[in-house]
Amino acid sequence: MTADCERVCAVVVTFNRKDMLRMNLDGLRSQVRSVEQILVVNNACTDGTAAMIRDEFPDVTLLNLNENIGGAGGFNAGMLWAYEHGYDWVWCMDDDAIPAVGCLQELLDPAPALGDRPLILCPKIVHHDTGDLQLFHHKQITADLVDRPLAQELMQHAVVRIDANGFVGPLVNRAAIEIYGLPIREYFYQADDLEYTYRLGAHGGCYLVTGAVIFHNDKTGAVSERKLYYWRRNYTHFVRLNSHRRHFSPVQRWWVFAREALVSLYYSLALIKNYAQGYRGGFLGPVRGYVDAFFMPLDHPSSSLPTSAERPGAT
Repeated sequence: MTADCERVCAVVVTFNRKDMLRMNLDGLRSQVRSVEQILVVNNACTDGTAAMIRDEFPDVTLLNLNENIGGAGGFNAGMLWAYEHGYDWVWCMDDDAIPAVGCLQELLDPAPALGDRPLILCPKIVHHDTGDLQLFHHKQITADLVDRPLAQELMQHAVVRIDANGFVGPLVNRAAIEIYGLPIREYFYQADDLEYTYRLGAHGGCYLVTGAVIFHNDKTGAVSERKLYYWRRNYTHFVRLNSHRRHFSPVQRWWVFAREALVSLYYSLALIKNYAQGYRGGFLGPVRGYVDAFFMPLDHPSSSLPTSAERPGAT
């Protein structure tokens, strides 16, 4: 079966950003190569998102969650839904992503040449307002598990092998989900995309398709203690997980964990420094996140496909 004959389900996770979501859904509806299904995962929105979808987008399927389980939980639930409904590809994105009209077609075009194996195909991410390339979402991971943005010069190629990618439009095939499972729900948000796409890419293939374009309508806000807590917790867990998988030596493990401890301390000190600019939140979140990462299990059952069709917290 060619990629053009396969069925695609777009999974969009949203939380209280219905105006952005409207732009996202308009972009998905406008694709040259149509999407067979659009699934919106409603992370317990309180801003009228569900009513807006029912009134303006009656063709969109809504998966209502009973509580906000974060982007990680939302993608876990949405990708499971798409897998259980038999779709061949799952197109993942947050509500602030707006695919160009030819994005899906461009993503699918190189798929047959890449072979019948677990695949993630990622569009080039461009900032919606400035037009700047967001290369930091296209990731290269060093041997000691440092996250680096893709080198600019590699963008001249039509298809580029990368190590990981943000949840801004990656297209995941069914084989990848069947073999390597789902995002870790317990991450809540931050680094869930890094862990998942790196897990799949390390065993199958994660590729950037530079002719496919998706616009990222992200708005830069103040860095919060909460956000840094989850970032440092989940990134440190990512390092723990992959240093274990790669069988790091005791010296290698000591080095990577010492590095992450120093990075976490740096972020806590940066929050203290922000008090001069009017910041009044806490500052221990990054350090607490680092410590809490060592109490998280390496084996998260939520990342495996369940034996039943249950989706926790969904209606």
